[in-house]
Amino acid sequence: MVTYWVTMLAGATMAAVPSGFFAPHMMLQRERPIPVWGIAGPGEKVEVSFAGSRASAVADSAGNWSVDLPAMEASSEGRELKIGDRAIGDVIIGDVYLCSGQSNMQFPLCGKSASQHDMKGNALVQIANDPSIRFTSPRRAYCDALTNDVELIWGRASRADLERCRYEGNHEEGSISAIGYYFAKYVREAAQVPVGFIDVSRGGAFIEPNMPPNEVKRGKELALGAFGGHQKPGVMWNAMIAPMTRFPFKGVLWYQGESNKKDTNGVYLAKFTALVKGWRREFGNPKLPFYYVQMAPCSAGHLSVQLQQAEYEKTDPDAEMVVINDIGNLKNIHPRDKDTVGLRLALKALRRDYGFSDIEASSPVCVRAEKLADDRVVLTFDHAEWLYVLNEDTSLAADFELQGPDGRWQKAMIDNFKEVWLWYAKCNVKNGTFKDNQIELSVAGLGEPRRVRYLYNSPWQGSVFNQASLPLSAFEREVR
Repeated sequence: MVTYWVTMLAGATMAAVPSGFFAPHMMLQRERPIPVWGIAGPGEKVEVSFAGSRASAVADSAGNWSVDLPAMEASSEGRELKIGDRAIGDVIIGDVYLCSGQSNMQFPLCGKSASQHDMKGNALVQIANDPSIRFTSPRRAYCDALTNDVELIWGRASRADLERCRYEGNHEEGSISAIGYYFAKYVREAAQVPVGFIDVSRGGAFIEPNMPPNEVKRGKELALGAFGGHQKPGVMWNAMIAPMTRFPFKGVLWYQGESNKKDTNGVYLAKFTALVKGWRREFGNPKLPFYYVQMAPCSAGHLSVQLQQAEYEKTDPDAEMVVINDIGNLKNIHPRDKDTVGLRLALKALRRDYGFSDIEASSPVCVRAEKLADDRVVLTFDHAEWLYVLNEDTSLAADFELQGPDGRWQKAMIDNFKEVWLWYAKCNVKNGTFKDNQIELSVAGLGEPRRVRYLYNSPWQGSVFNQASLPLSAFEREVR
């Protein structure tokens, strides 16, 4: 990684140099003190100004300096950030998110490859024209030791800048995260504030390389994998994330888990818990929001990580998970519909952080499973003003199972469709809805039901949705 940090000779003079984080077209975080940092000659005075505010500092004996400008309101007006005799142009203020994970987060918005880009991206960039959306990504690097700086090149949501980031076969450099872009687009349009994102994801990455140092030290306790290269615990944190911990990000978007699908029996849950805790500590924000994506169906090994991801959400009031089991592709670990993923993440952020309290942002959640007198089971759901079943094969089936006294799981029938609508009779596409927020299940000859589960079988494709078209996640629970 290229860094600007150098060893300075005693008495040397050097004009102020800002961190590579600060570059033309960048976005600063609104409503938080604005940190600006860099190097200069030891003892040199550095003056920083932006939008009518000024601050100064004196470089320490190692040449490091930092200042805090006062918190400012959102503004899409491009202004100059002046640092010593340098001027960084077209700087705006809004909400900046950090995007991380592996290839599904890095998955490009647009490209020349036949399949390795979002399904809508190439068309969308032709009409993109919103300079209040800003984006960047550092060089995909890794390092055994903590690094001090990161070089960023910021872009705007214009046709020219987005086409500059077109994916052309090198998945490591240059492309723009489709999920990051759609998230920013929806939040920007709804909240009417500038939105930016910095993508530090890397294709194929395990969770381990994103771990901060204290979590890496707990390697055996957390069962961290003994990998090398860019998969070694902590190395992506050291190179790409640690240099930005001074910046007060609005929140984190996380999409990862495919590479860790062998982490069963709570192992992934422990790692993810440690990662979130470590990031919040290093960023100095114990309530830093984490909006994360549950893995899409991709193979038989994904279910355990999905369940652990769902379990984590129950433990952390400042983390929220989106479910995407309706858009997975068993033949391709990279679903190309990133618009839906970005939208669902945006709904979470809009409800939690932007005052959109009247929107439904959560998938339905089963909160009770109760026995009825005739050995049927009634499931009650939260986040379900009403529910419906919809399948691509036009059936009204849903992958519910009941376990009887003999311990065997058997496919359950749904008994309480309120209505069955036939869309376009010649196509025979059916949609079944339920009364209120309950689903009744039965299995002929089962006996007394003990447990219920959903979506434990191939193709693991979600078919139960709430009124916001958000899918029910896989679950298992006791019948009482």
